[in-house]
Amino acid sequence: MKFIKLYEAFIRKRHCIFLLFLGIVSYGCNENGNNKNLLYGIIFRNIKTIPEMKDYKDLGGGVIGETNNSGNYNYCIQHLKGDKNDVIIFEQILFLTDKQKPDYKILDTINVNNINDSLEVEWGICQQDTILHSEIIALVYTDYEKPFFDRVIKAWKVDFKQEKIIPIDNAKGIDCINEGDPGCPDEDPDKE
Repeated sequence: MKFIKLYEAFIRKRHCIFLLFLGIVSYGCNENGNNKNLLYGIIFRNIKTIPEMKDYKDLGGGVIGETNNSGNYNYCIQHLKGDKNDVIIFEQILFLTDKQKPDYKILDTINVNNINDSLEVEWGICQQDTILHSEIIALVYTDYEKPFFDRVIKAWKVDFKQEKIIPIDNAKGIDCINEGDPGCPDEDPDKE
């Protein structure tokens, strides 16, 4: 009988040690949220070469942040549209060789579901308290009669230090420029 109690205590202790070990390992994996992303770390030149992205429509992309010592940008955003969702990809621009075209490394993504005709994901043209921030991404209601989309459903911000996209808890003061607004100045100064 004493042997059975000792055996049960040993098993409980071993089980607790295993759970503690599992908790430490899980915490280490979750410390950098990017590692949970299945696309994290993939290096590519053309997004369509990634099997998970081949059926998405590429809506374009652009550089964000500041330039490095070589005068090149380090980061960019790419916007893809699927049948039921939009995907925003935060990428590092890699100049691995002396090739003219860089490669890209996926650092983080956000998946925005249930996009309807009155909603859009905007990035690169969003501002907070009238200050333009290229790193702000926002899901907005679109009202093309107004110069700004000021009804923000959800917003995120690229964190360059952590190299990931983080949610903005309070979207107060965030709006995005309506590039289709007839009141916007014409991009071609020679055009009359």
